[in-house]
Amino acid sequence: RTQLSTLKVGYNRVHGFFIELSKNPAKDAPQDYQRLQTLKNVERYTTEELRELDEKVSHAQERALQLEKKWYQDL
Repeated sequence: RTQLSTLKVGYNRVHGFFIELSKNPAKDAPQDYQRLQTLKNVERYTTEELRELDEKVSHAQERALQLEKKWYQDL
């Protein structure tokens, strides 16, 4: 969709999922990309879709822990 050759998708615990673009192509980032962080040679962005995905993943992890605790207590 973007035709940006240096686009990468990554994840870290602080920002969750993000899109990473090197400095020059970052100028052409779509309007729906919201800047998260600027690093030495890259810009990191997020979108509404990535935020929703991150929320689903974190809720799934929380739910898995709840189920594990419940099953352990039922033993």
